[in-house]
Amino acid sequence: DKTGTITTGRLIVNRVVPVGDHDADDLASAVSAVTFALNDDNETAIAIKEYFPQPPQWTVTNTVPFSSARKWSGATFSDGTSYFMGAPEFTFGDTLTAENTTAINDAAAAGYRVLAVGRTPDALSVPLTHTDLIGFVLIADEIRPAAMDTFTYFAGQDVQLKVISGDNPITVASVARRAGIQGTDQYVNMTTVGEQPDYDALVRDY
Repeated sequence: DKTGTITTGRLIVNRVVPVGDHDADDLASAVSAVTFALNDDNETAIAIKEYFPQPPQWTVTNTVPFSSARKWSGATFSDGTSYFMGAPEFTFGDTLTAENTTAINDAAAAGYRVLAVGRTPDALSVPLTHTDLIGFVLIADEIRPAAMDTFTYFAGQDVQLKVISGDNPITVASVARRAGIQGTDQYVNMTTVGEQPDYDALVRDY
């Protein structure tokens, strides 16, 4: 498991990237508003609160907590606008421009976890509707100090290492590469393998 094994579990906001007509203030307001509205204390929320310590004084009318199936969280405020953040492929999907997709893939390849931040005039639902992309938050994992030595030892004992994570596969591969794990170009996105995958083949090939 990547988090807590390869990485310490501590996350750091590396930088924020506004998109389109939005600026850094728009992005900061949206991210901090959702994070403080949900009042989470997970590592992602802690990292965001450290980076954006002051939320806007908006009245919250509804919240949708993060779920591993949905891959996003959000909140609705008294003016009827809903803000959300989560995995880009789950929040914006095919509506992302080629330029945005390239930027996301480049950030993931550099080892960053990418959160897409957006808003909608609609209620928060699955799928999200009438979405407006505000920008991205790039979050970095911290590699455990002893990770590389540990994985080098196992490799020397002919132990084959596999990495499992709920994060973007490209990001996970980059983190594993930084930790010295071999074969990181052979990754698979488990959302693409169907209802009855051949696990023997997956374990052999990835």
